[in-house]
Amino acid sequence: MVEIINLYDEGLSFHPIHRVLFKVDPADFFAALQAYYDCQIEYSPALSAETPPGTHCFSFVTNTASGRVIIHNPRTNLVVGSLQKFVDQYLADHSEAKIDYVHGDAEAATLGQQPGNIGLLLPAMDKHELFKTVILDGALPRKTFSLGEADEKRFYLEARKIL
Repeated sequence: MVEIINLYDEGLSFHPIHRVLFKVDPADFFAALQAYYDCQIEYSPALSAETPPGTHCFSFVTNTASGRVIIHNPRTNLVVGSLQKFVDQYLADHSEAKIDYVHGDAEAATLGQQPGNIGLLLPAMDKHELFKTVILDGALPRKTFSLGEADEKRFYLEARKIL
């Protein structure tokens, strides 16, 4: 069975899938991030702070701080692509660190606030970037977006389990 819908239908929304890293030292993580990218880390930025043109921006939460990271001169079309490239390298260099992909802002922030964790909260992907990104970067990074809210995924998983 196939369901065909218009990608640009207002009823279809893209939601970010956040990253939560476990068993990491935030100071080491941010030092490695700044060595990997030309970026700045802003602690507790104003909620109205806009993303500067030509940059990628994502938020973070630890047990002692929160803020955002601004990546200058990004190497990919999407914020999630920039973040995932770095996270893959960081995990390869730190075998003790683990990652989980989390649906929902509150859930990711709650996990990120636990000692030894970092919650990396991504902005939602603009639907208009889908085809452009595939043309520019090839395949999308894993866990780029979700169709639906976190609580809607629960019902999908339960339905799969019943079958």
